[in-house]
Amino acid sequence: MFNLNSTIILGIAAAYILVTSGISIWSNKFAGTTSTFMTGGRNIGVFVISFLLVSEWISTGSTVGTAELAYNKGLSVVWNVLSLTIALFLFSIFMAKKYQKTGEYTISGLLSKRYGPHAALLASVITIYAFAVVIVMLYVGGAATLSAILNIPMNIAIWLTAFIAIVYVVAGGMKSVAYTNVVHALFKIAGVTITAVVALKMSGGFWHLHDVMPSKYFSFTEGVGIPQIIAWIVGSIGAVFCTQYVIQAIGSMAGSKQAMQASAIAGFIIIPVAFMASFIGIAAKYVFPDIKAVWAIPIFASHMNPLLGGIVVSSLMAAVFGAASAMTLGSTALIMRDIYVPLVKPSDRQSLIAARLIAVLFGLVPVFFALLAPEIIKTLFFSRALRTSLSVVVICMFYLPFFSSGRGVTIGLMLSVIITTAWYILQNPFGVDNIYIAIVVPSVVMAIDHVVTRMRKEGEKVFNR
Repeated sequence: MFNLNSTIILGIAAAYILVTSGISIWSNKFAGTTSTFMTGGRNIGVFVISFLLVSEWISTGSTVGTAELAYNKGLSVVWNVLSLTIALFLFSIFMAKKYQKTGEYTISGLLSKRYGPHAALLASVITIYAFAVVIVMLYVGGAATLSAILNIPMNIAIWLTAFIAIVYVVAGGMKSVAYTNVVHALFKIAGVTITAVVALKMSGGFWHLHDVMPSKYFSFTEGVGIPQIIAWIVGSIGAVFCTQYVIQAIGSMAGSKQAMQASAIAGFIIIPVAFMASFIGIAAKYVFPDIKAVWAIPIFASHMNPLLGGIVVSSLMAAVFGAASAMTLGSTALIMRDIYVPLVKPSDRQSLIAARLIAVLFGLVPVFFALLAPEIIKTLFFSRALRTSLSVVVICMFYLPFFSSGRGVTIGLMLSVIITTAWYILQNPFGVDNIYIAIVVPSVVMAIDHVVTRMRKEGEKVFNR
């Protein structure tokens, strides 16, 4: 049966996909070499990178996932997203300048200079693993929304989501991802804002909800608890400090000052999104008390003007495509630099073709695991925990240079990824979040290696006397 509202929403969503795909194809003219494909020629402006960072971090986990958790936990879930603001501010102060000055656009390239090829390769594998985990989550979250609102089968929605995300990367590389993510970021902010206004109207307003709902829904700490909030902040800092596509974005800028500004601006833009997504979840609990929590945002889209609903649906799609395309590009850069180029030693033309093929393959593989993904927030922060191990190493490299053993870094990272994954699978035994395991394991191993190395050197000095 013909449904005018659904047709309008579908038309707007389709137009959104066509326009952003057109931007990607137009960006192809900037991707004539492997270098420009990966870094955009290092001349992308401050605000473009700011919105690229916003689009990367305001994904399904920060919108749909935040509203989903706030549906049951309340306002304290806002820290899930505010933790990113804190992390971006700290990154701007302590890391952006250092990264930009290295001239590297991959985490492995950075680590190889200090710790050698084995540590660099392991860092690449960990990053690719973490990105693949998140992309699975993104495909599931995006497909669930598309399937429900547009009334298409889940498996088709997953393939459609993957196809569009791949197009953004393959068409034009870094320029394509940067420019399309500006559009994605604007749509995400618009979609969350529209949904928050509709939720405000349908629920009777903030103060009405404050008067009629349990107090925990309006506490900044009670719903999820302080230990979880701290884990979120630590996890976000770890992820932002050492995420491949952040390094790639910073590496695409002309200077250190611009890199610092872009990071700080992105942090400010995220703040209102955090509060609006949390409020939507609270309002949905009051207006629709019997729905599945994951429907907290989509349910309002079905109760608004179809033109606005089309924007909201497009914003939910943008939350998926923006992050998925950035992670696909980041993983492609690592695979090219650390695996393909050293083994094949291709010409630049061959490298560019290979980069596009690798982007396609990396974007397709998570499709086959998408239906096995657990809940959004837990999966998201497990990925951040994996990257936090790398942040420990990078911070030591920049600020504790005497921790310089490649052996300690390699063993520490290897044990960290194994133990952190096991800890996550076992659902955080003893109430200890896997993010702390990701910090402690490499730190302890590197410290032990440093002490052992120092003792051996002292012993050799005594023996030589």
